[in-house]
Amino acid sequence: MPHHINLNGKNYHKNTLQLLLGKHNIEHETIQAEYQILAEAVEHPFHLPYLIEQIYHKEISDEDTYRLALLRVQIDAELHMSEDIQKYQQRKYVAQVIERVVYGNLMLEEHTPSTDDGDEYIAE
Repeated sequence: MPHHINLNGKNYHKNTLQLLLGKHNIEHETIQAEYQILAEAVEHPFHLPYLIEQIYHKEISDEDTYRLALLRVQIDAELHMSEDIQKYQQRKYVAQVIERVVYGNLMLEEHTPSTDDGDEYIAE
């Protein structure tokens, strides 16, 4: 079983494509261009500055499915962070930057509780 899949002359890790598509079996899957760009950015985080314009202008066929791919990368990165902290921090960063560029915010944004909500207990 090959560990790489060649698409348009570029090799991508099969595991990366499986993660992005959310499927274990991608042997005969047609992988759309927006996922190929995303795979390149995830596998090679230092390419992101050179891919950002393509990502920004790329027509996304199914925005919900694409966002879920970005979420899967972030979740996977958190789960594997202890294995290789630098690699998985970079992958998470790439997914978060792309999500912000495409959607304007993060679905998994970490919120800090506000202290100005008026629900504070005042001792007498």
